[in-house]
Amino acid sequence: MNVGLSLKTKLLILCMFLTLVVVGVGVIGYMGIQTLSKDTVKIAKQSLPSIRLSDEMFLNYRRVRITLRTLGLPGLSKTDADHAVADAKDAIEQYEAKAAAYAAKEMSKEEAELYKRVTEAWSNFKKVGGEVLELYAKATPESHEQMIEIFKTTCPTMAHEYTAAIEGLVTYHQNNADHWTTEAINDANRTNQITLIIIVLGAFLGMGAGSVFANQISKIIIKIASKIQNGAENVAAASRQISESAATLSTATSQQAASVEETSATMEELTSMVTLNSNNAKEATRLAQDTQNIAVQGEIEIKHLVASIQEIAADSKKIEEITSVIDDIAFQTNLLALNAAVEAARAGEQGKGFAVVADAVRTLAQRSGVAAKDISTLIHTSVAKIEAGSAKASQSGVVLTNIVQAVKKVTDLNGEISNASQEQANGIAQISTAVNQLDHVTQENSAAATEAASSSEQLDLQAQNLREGVANLHQIITGSPLKESA
Repeated sequence: MNVGLSLKTKLLILCMFLTLVVVGVGVIGYMGIQTLSKDTVKIAKQSLPSIRLSDEMFLNYRRVRITLRTLGLPGLSKTDADHAVADAKDAIEQYEAKAAAYAAKEMSKEEAELYKRVTEAWSNFKKVGGEVLELYAKATPESHEQMIEIFKTTCPTMAHEYTAAIEGLVTYHQNNADHWTTEAINDANRTNQITLIIIVLGAFLGMGAGSVFANQISKIIIKIASKIQNGAENVAAASRQISESAATLSTATSQQAASVEETSATMEELTSMVTLNSNNAKEATRLAQDTQNIAVQGEIEIKHLVASIQEIAADSKKIEEITSVIDDIAFQTNLLALNAAVEAARAGEQGKGFAVVADAVRTLAQRSGVAAKDISTLIHTSVAKIEAGSAKASQSGVVLTNIVQAVKKVTDLNGEISNASQEQANGIAQISTAVNQLDHVTQENSAAATEAASSSEQLDLQAQNLREGVANLHQIITGSPLKESA
């Protein structure tokens, strides 16, 4: 037997496979987005803030440099000079604030080295700037000449060192940003490729599995439809057989007519036996009258016997009552004796209660003695009456003997009547059986004929419905109408 997967299981497998494809695409897309998000976060939270701080530091550095160079211009008014000095000091403070913010964040080893170079270059430049401000504050021709000399010789060197250091730091962050941007693009492309591959493979595998399952299901349903069609044809054949069976019922009806004729013959024989039984019954009636007269005499004697027996029964009832009293007294005596024993055991020397109990026991004993005498008297009386009843019973026996002889004759006649009655009963039983059979079969034939006609019509209708259902099912599965079988 080929045991395969059920239709439900196959559909579940197909749905689960498609679900896995969808889940796989979703998981890969989610992972790709997470990776892309990490790269983007690195750019947004590491590279861009570092580049922004570096640019702001460089801008403040340039403000300091330009402001200091302004102090060396000929013909500079004191107001402009003071403004330039204040601007230089503000730029230095801004630079220090940005540098502190930059130093507070986490840095790699390479970045720390680059930032260290920037810090050293700034310290050197700041030292030179301080010298320039001191020389300017002296406001002498010599200090002015020294300040101009610093602008021409030392400042360019310090500026070059700082610019190279800050550009190296900015380049480092730009390279990192470019690297993470490239990684993000590569991750996105890789995610898209994997997703596309899974979608294509899932589509091909899903279509393949769906095609296989669809073919298997179609074959199974076509087989079932074929079996149903065969069943419909079998039903149609059965309907024809039922029609043939209905015709057979007519034959059974003819057989019932023959049974009726046999019943009529049996009735004639029964009539003869009934006549014979009637004659015997008359003779039995006469003998029964004689028996009745004898039975009357026996009845009188039996009445005397019954009266004696009733008296004996009455005395026996009294004996039972007296016996009950004796039993009750004996029971109470036992209880009192038990109480006396218990009381005496508890009281010890002070067993006064024992005397009272003992007195009650003696009283009950006297009552038991009187009852015993009464029983004795009644027993003697009963014996005498029983003897009288025995004599009367003897007389009744003689009478009953005569009754038995008469009854014997009646019994003989009744035997003949019984035999005839038995034959009569047998005949009647045969008639009853035949009539019952006739009625039963007739009713069955009528009901069977009706049911056969109705069932035949229903079977034809069901067979037609089955054929139509199979044709519709076949057209749904194959797309073409079912060819009619020859």
